[in-house]
Amino acid sequence: METVRFLICVFYCYLLAGVIFAAFFLWRGAAQLDHAAKGISWKTRVFLFPGSAALWPVLLRKWLVKRN
Repeated sequence: METVRFLICVFYCYLLAGVIFAAFFLWRGAAQLDHAAKGISWKTRVFLFPGSAALWPVLLRKWLVKRN
């Protein structure tokens, strides 16, 4: 039972980090990775939010590589 609680805690930590990252990434980082994302509407940002939250480690790595 402790293993299940630990896995649930890890999942929620991953989810929280993803939500925080996705909010910041869609506000600032998406346009830096893809110039077509410049000036996208809030409706499109809402549509992209779940994917950004789920795949935040991949997007963070790409964003950091692009900046350097």
